[in-house]
Amino acid sequence: MRKFLSLFVCLLFLTSAQAQDPFFSQFYAAPMTLNPALTGAFNGRFRVSGIYRDQYRKTLESQFSTYAVSTDLRFTPSKFKSASKDNIGVGILFLTDRMGEYDYSANQINISTAYHKSLNPQNSAYLSLGVQFGMNQRTINYGGLTFSDQFNGTTGYVFSTNEDLPENNVAFSDLAVGLNFSANPTNKISIFAGATLHHTLEPSISFYRFDDEEETDPYESFLPRKYSAQLNVRFPVTQKFQLMPRAVVELHGGNFRSDAGFNYRFLLSAYNGTAIQIGTYGRFLSDVENAVGFDSAVVMMGIEYDNVLLGFSYDAHIGSFANANRRSAFEISIAYLGDYENELVLCPKF
Repeated sequence: MRKFLSLFVCLLFLTSAQAQDPFFSQFYAAPMTLNPALTGAFNGRFRVSGIYRDQYRKTLESQFSTYAVSTDLRFTPSKFKSASKDNIGVGILFLTDRMGEYDYSANQINISTAYHKSLNPQNSAYLSLGVQFGMNQRTINYGGLTFSDQFNGTTGYVFSTNEDLPENNVAFSDLAVGLNFSANPTNKISIFAGATLHHTLEPSISFYRFDDEEETDPYESFLPRKYSAQLNVRFPVTQKFQLMPRAVVELHGGNFRSDAGFNYRFLLSAYNGTAIQIGTYGRFLSDVENAVGFDSAVVMMGIEYDNVLLGFSYDAHIGSFANANRRSAFEISIAYLGDYENELVLCPKF
């Protein structure tokens, strides 16, 4: 039964394009997966980051694992140095989503660029436009699958199958565009707000391909556009304590997801930038009948030391969509900021 359920989940993953994008609970720890306009939106000249997510370990014999590695740069065009504080960001992102038992994987390489336009002489507000182009590949190893016509009735699955299986890999290109507004209106409160259109071209992701152009493809499947919005606000409560409400909302092929909650940042040492963050979030999802309900609670802890950021989070699925004792997820993230600069407008961390 466990193997059957694992195969069923895998087939759903292959054939359904809706709401299957990888996501991270520490969404600001993987900014280029969230919004290409966040490329180069940080306090420094370069950033190297990585994040790993492990989920469904107690539900399936082999869990889903997702990890992303990225690097991005920020620089000021030479002809603008004397006139403004406009910046350009460029970056590259590698992302892999894998289901180990059947060796199913989705791999992406994305190139992002963003232009950050200063909106006032004080350079306390920026409007950013970002574009991301990517190449995606999805593969599955049929050697790990068995079918009823392979069973000999006594000893096991020894025969070859007559199932009409397609090629075991598919590749397609993708495009995303995003906007982001950041501001420090009172030198105390900081605001980050953005919106993204993912899968702008709605690429075909079907494993089935027909050579005959006149033949219709009954298995044709497209990746629908995904619309997302992000918000982060930072309120300094005291000199060493900050409150950061934040949220992300996604609508993908009629499916809804939202994470919303608070980060609490405690500054331990201003000399070396040591601080800790604690976060609590709630996740809401839509079900097959488009009813939105509470899915899980997320707890997070982050450590900042000098230019290094380290984050941990745990998803506890306690909503009505699943057995709370069977579904959980764990994430770990790390980032390094090079040539750190203490500017007014900060990119949200973790």
